[in-house]
Amino acid sequence: MPDRRPADRYPAKTDAQALSRFLEFLQKSLSAVHRNALWRGIKTSSGTHIALTVPEVIPLGLSTGGRIFLRSTLLFHFGDHPEFKKERKVVTDEYAHTLSQDELLKDEIVSWHWQPGSRPDPHLHIGARISQGGPPKRHHIPTGRVAFEHVLKYAIEECGARPSLKKAVALAQINESLRRFEAYRSWA
Repeated sequence: MPDRRPADRYPAKTDAQALSRFLEFLQKSLSAVHRNALWRGIKTSSGTHIALTVPEVIPLGLSTGGRIFLRSTLLFHFGDHPEFKKERKVVTDEYAHTLSQDELLKDEIVSWHWQPGSRPDPHLHIGARISQGGPPKRHHIPTGRVAFEHVLKYAIEECGARPSLKKAVALAQINESLRRFEAYRSWA
């Protein structure tokens, strides 16, 4: 049973309200690792809706010195909320979240993708391309769907990314956004 709380309800009667609610919680999580980076929602000339970060590639300082880099994008559309009549919500169509050792994202640490148009299952890429005697091959390791908040937790807990807040406060903020997301997402 999802952990829903009455204070969680932010009814969205319009697409603009649904987008604002969606970006608000992504932003709360992102601000735990970077003070100045922002989430933005845009509609392309082809009608596709994209949520992306500004800057597109975000440097994250490491507790050991140095940096890693984060890039996240989500494609989405608006739909009627399946549980709450006359309410709208953002529905994710695909995502790509990448942590890399370089700003050009050529040296991936890990990358989570869900792109049902080209590969139906959510998957993960780990590190350098693995080959078995032939040319490098990019493996697609199956996963369940991954929330943006999971990526941030991985960056902090496993990669040593330095939060912009005290670590316990940052993780609590990310976990609260994750809890809300899991309580209201339309996929299990």
